[in-house]
Amino acid sequence: MVDRDRPLTELVKILESASNVTEFRNLCQYLYKITAKSFGQIQRHAQEVIDMWPGEEYQRFLDYLSKLASTVGGVHLVLSFSYESHFNAIVRGAALRGLDTNDMECSQNDHFELIGPQFLKEKLEGVL
Repeated sequence: MVDRDRPLTELVKILESASNVTEFRNLCQYLYKITAKSFGQIQRHAQEVIDMWPGEEYQRFLDYLSKLASTVGGVHLVLSFSYESHFNAIVRGAALRGLDTNDMECSQNDHFELIGPQFLKEKLEGVL
């Protein structure tokens, strides 16, 4: 929990958790963006995400993915390279549920590049 009156200590700890330069750079970008926002709101949202995806299992994620795919007729899943170690297990679980695994990919981009304008533009142009 970040102390709203003295957030610097916790923010530095977050940066110290990086295991490589790319992760450090991503965390710096992320912290730069969130420090202008309400920590209380960010902490509530973070807790909601943690509660939604407990542990390292993929069943709940695959439940949501299956429901979404059946609602909209198909989903294209793109994971950042940070989640490469999870990709095969997710694809296996998706195949067991009858999801189209051809619509799943592990990108060479990191999380922030996936939501960047250039990547999104290229993906959307491929769809349209």
